[in-house]
This record gives sequence, structure tokens and C-alpha cells, in this order.
Amino acid sequence: MKYDTKGMDVAYVQSLYPNESPEVIIKAMLFVREHGYPKEVGIILWFDFILHKMRVIVRLHATK
Repeated sequence: MKYDTKGMDVAYVQSLYPNESPEVIIKAMLFVREHGYPKEVGIILWFDFILHKMRVIVRLHATK
């Protein structure tokens, strides 16, 4: 499935996380869209958690 990575949803999330790189935001959004989120946690907290994990992954790949 192909996702829109340049649409309004990305711009909206970027406005909520202005200091985050678009690459990290898009990777986190795609992960949540593909894998879902635990209903007891909620999508906002889950997205914050995944965003943090993606930030670490992107930084690790940049240091290779």
C-alpha cells in the first residue's frame, strides 16, 4: 500500500513537532499506519513513543 507522504497529514504532524525532521515523522507515521496502536494506550501516546524510537534509529543509521 502506498501512503501520501507529502499531504496535509504530514504538514499537520510537522506543525505539532516543529523541531523534528520530516524523515523521522514520516517513518513514525508509516509504522503506526502499518502496525496500528494499542487501544489502551491511545494513538497520541503511542505515536510519541514510536517517534522517539524512530529518532534513535535514524540517528544510529546516520552514524554508520
